[in-house]
Amino acid sequence: MKIKLAFLVSLFLSVQFANAQQIEGAITAAPTIGFGFENESLLIGAHGQYFFKDNLAGHFGINYFFPKSSTYTKSSLWTMNFNVNYYFDTGDSKVKPYALGGINLAFWKYKYDNPQFGGVVIDGIEFDIPETEAKSSGTEFGLNLGGGADFDIGKSFVPFGQLKYVIGDYDQFVIMGGVRFYVGG
Repeated sequence: MKIKLAFLVSLFLSVQFANAQQIEGAITAAPTIGFGFENESLLIGAHGQYFFKDNLAGHFGINYFFPKSSTYTKSSLWTMNFNVNYYFDTGDSKVKPYALGGINLAFWKYKYDNPQFGGVVIDGIEFDIPETEAKSSGTEFGLNLGGGADFDIGKSFVPFGQLKYVIGDYDQFVIMGGVRFYVGG
């Protein structure tokens, strides 16, 4: 529900700034969807940019990866990203490629819950598991390196695609896309 509300607010505000350009002082907001290859999970997110210069934007994003579950385990992950996007000069081209670099904070949880005290039987073999329940959580620091492209279609919104690799304790390749709405500037 909150994502739908944020999307509708972004859409409404984008109409107010229909003539906005990729210029110094511009602010964008974007809903995103993507995929994380290490945890093999779909993600949804919300991202924002502020253009310090025509070709340099500060970027903040939050991604929520859909939880993974099996018979006795459940894991979840969400990330915060602080990046700098450098847009390459392409003249009047409708495709605006950029390189990105920044910081990634990954927040994870893992839960093991085995209602069978004393062990698990798999294919007739009993595995002794002394704990019937265990929980763990943590925060991992990483560096983002990647790139993407904005596709100027002449509207008040800009579709984009992005690839990045997170280097750190939680290495992961991520592909995502979305629509940037100009909300200020």
